[in-house]
Amino acid sequence: MSSKKKGKKKWASKRRKAKKHLSKANYKIFSAVVIGKKFKMGHGQSFSYNPKDGRLYNAALTAKHDSGNYREFNFQKISMHTLAPSKTWRMLVRVTHTVKSVGLKSRRVKTYLQLHDLTFDKGGHFYFTETAKRMQTMKNRLSKYTEAYTYITHVFDRLTTQQLYATKELITHKNLHYVYLETAKGRKLGWVYKARHTLIAGKYRDPGKQLLKLKRHEHLVTKVQSKKSTKNRVGVNDSLSLQQRAYLVKNRKNQIVRVLIISMDNRPTKIYFRNGRAVKVKTYKYRRTPWKSTTNKKKLRTKYLVQHEYDYASVDATQNRFYSTKNKKLVRLETLGFDGGGYVDVYRNGHVKFFTDVDEKSITYSINDYK
Repeated sequence: MSSKKKGKKKWASKRRKAKKHLSKANYKIFSAVVIGKKFKMGHGQSFSYNPKDGRLYNAALTAKHDSGNYREFNFQKISMHTLAPSKTWRMLVRVTHTVKSVGLKSRRVKTYLQLHDLTFDKGGHFYFTETAKRMQTMKNRLSKYTEAYTYITHVFDRLTTQQLYATKELITHKNLHYVYLETAKGRKLGWVYKARHTLIAGKYRDPGKQLLKLKRHEHLVTKVQSKKSTKNRVGVNDSLSLQQRAYLVKNRKNQIVRVLIISMDNRPTKIYFRNGRAVKVKTYKYRRTPWKSTTNKKKLRTKYLVQHEYDYASVDATQNRFYSTKNKKLVRLETLGFDGGGYVDVYRNGHVKFFTDVDEKSITYSINDYK
C-alpha cells in the first residue's frame, strides 16, 4: 500500500473515532481541520498571510544556533491545501548600520539578521522587524517606554549619593512589598517596589571611603560631573542623568597612584598605577563587591573590556582605555550603553573630563518633567 493510501486510511480512522466521541458542534470543527506534513518552522510571528496570492508564508531559521552574525533562514510558501511548503527560498538578510563608540568616530558595519514578525501589504511586499538580541530584551520593548516606568527606574539616579528614608510600607494581597520613600529634606518620592535589586537597606556609604584605603602621605581628590554636562535627560535603559565621579589618590609627589571611577551606570572601577602606568584594574558589581580584575600587561597598555558574558546585550559594558606615558591622558573609562554612553578622562596632572552622550534616536525625557 502506498504512503498516500496509508495516510488516507489513518485519517478516516481518526474521523470515525472523532464522530463517536465528540459532540456535533465539536465534530463540525474537527471536520474543518486540515493536518499537514511535518516541516521545520519558526514561532508564530514567523507566519503571515499574503493577500495578493492568497498563500501563507513562513520564515524559519535553519541553524540550530547562531554562528556569529551569519544567520541563514528558509523563506517558505505554504500550500493552503496540504499545509506544507510548496516552494522554499534559502535567504540571508544583511543590513548596514552605524555603530557609535563614545567619543570616537562612527563606523559602518554589516550584519546578518533573523527574520521575525513577518507581514505583507496588499501589494504582496513583505516586511519584518530587526531582531538582534538587544532588541528582544524587555528593556527595549516600546511598551516600557512610558514616563511612569522611566521615573521608577532612572529618576532616582540623581539620588544615588543620598540617604533615602522609608516612611511607610505596603503589602498587597499578592504579598508584594512596597515602601514609600522620602529624602532627608522631606521630598516625597513615592512608592517603590521593595526588592534587593532595587533598594539596599542600611546607611549610605561614600564609595571613595568604602573602596579606597589611604596610606600615609596619600591624599584624596574628588571630582563630580556637573548636572548640565549630563544633558539632563532621562531614559529607560541607561542612567543618563547620573553624575559620574572620579576619586584620585595622590602620593607625596602629587602623582596619581590609584583611581576610582563611578561610571554612568553607577559601577565602580578601581585602577592602580605605578610610575605612570596601569598595573591592575578591579571592576566591582553594582553592589560594590569585587567582580573582575586583571593584571595583564598587554591589556593594561591598550584596552580592557568588561562585560557580562550572557547579558552583554542588556547590561552596559565598561571599557578601559590606557595611554602611553608621553600622553597627557592617563586613562579613559567608557560606558557603552543603549540610550547613550559616557566616558571619564583622567589626565596625569589630575584634571578630569566628564562626558555623557544621549542617542538622539532613543526615547528620553527631560529630568525637569519629574520635579
